[in-house]
Amino acid sequence: MFARMLTGAIAATVVAVPAARAQITELPAYAYEVVADVSLVTTAEARCDGIKADAKGVQAYVLAMYGRLQGEGYSLPEAVKHFESEFANERINASADALLARHGATKEDTAAFCGAIRAEAKENREFGKLVKIDR
Repeated sequence: MFARMLTGAIAATVVAVPAARAQITELPAYAYEVVADVSLVTTAEARCDGIKADAKGVQAYVLAMYGRLQGEGYSLPEAVKHFESEFANERINASADALLARHGATKEDTAAFCGAIRAEAKENREFGKLVKIDR
């Protein structure tokens, strides 16, 4: 779902795509972490009072990831397609679960989940750029 939302924005923003590799079976770990972070932020916006996704911050974060992947020779359309795979979803979920676990939270416990998002935003400058939190 996330990959589909950003496909149009990314395709319109990124002009040059290097020669494509064979179908992508795995991306660098940071790519799954970026998608997990964005997924957590968008989920928090829906579930947590006083937390909103910062659209500009999210867009910049995702575009930077795709730019980095492109610079490493990955095809943008293939990377987007890869994020829809079961393998990618498992990696994204594992990354999201690990972030929440660092704060003693799970996706199921809304209060702990929201607390984890607030704590991560406070501790992690990059993650903090993805959210707007009412103080």
